[in-house]
Amino acid sequence: MEDDFIKKLNEAEKRDIIKIKNLLGKGACSEVLHAKYDKKDVAIKLFKRKNKEAMLLYKNELDAFKLLSQNNYAQFIVCLYDTLSTQRNLRLIMELGKMTLRRKISIMYKKFDIFEATIIIEQIIKAVRFMHDRKIAHRDLKPENMLFFQNNNIKICDFGFAKPANNINRPLKTICGTPPYMAPELFRLRKNEPYNGLLIDVWAMGVLFFEILHNRQPFQSTTLIGLKRSISMNKYYFRPLPQIHKTLINQCLTKSIYKRPYCNELIIPVKKLS
Repeated sequence: MEDDFIKKLNEAEKRDIIKIKNLLGKGACSEVLHAKYDKKDVAIKLFKRKNKEAMLLYKNELDAFKLLSQNNYAQFIVCLYDTLSTQRNLRLIMELGKMTLRRKISIMYKKFDIFEATIIIEQIIKAVRFMHDRKIAHRDLKPENMLFFQNNNIKICDFGFAKPANNINRPLKTICGTPPYMAPELFRLRKNEPYNGLLIDVWAMGVLFFEILHNRQPFQSTTLIGLKRSISMNKYYFRPLPQIHKTLINQCLTKSIYKRPYCNELIIPVKKLS
């Protein structure tokens, strides 16, 4: 079935300079393809015009890229090479990563190295800090949205839920994200109640860091209701780790939004280990 899908795409792209290679991933609103574009390996994200939610996510991504495309952004954010439009879909043509953080965690944990894990954590903090310094909240930080490139450099991708977090006239109210990485306050919000998108990202970072160091998530359940309860209880258990790593995770997973630090206030463990 996938081969038929790729064949149809290739036939549709004959008039362009795109050569589809294979399907990398498919969601409800978009599809990500590995392709050749102008003789370069790229990732192409397709959004169907008929899908209103897909069009909203496309606009969010494009707006985020415009706001983040400043000096040195390529060190932290996946590069957007081009955009293309057809009658059926809109496309973002981006640089192609080597693997996701999800894949890296499963490989790394077979031969765990605290120094390698710490370097990854340091990169994530710096990348999120780059976004937050520009007042952009990602709102869906998770291993699938972190990509590895040359020299094990990590970059953030997938800005479909990203929004400016400093607009007083248009505060963030839409509840979004992936449940295991969502902060407890999101489950308590009343309809149209605003929240702090930057602190939502910090909580997700805590879940990410825990997962990198344990190869499992801190809050688990077989049901969504159980997961929400687990997150709200905020109880998790560490494996033997340096205290500096535990402190960082505890900082991020602070339940109170009044006590949870912003990204630029987080400690960076690698400085303590080097």
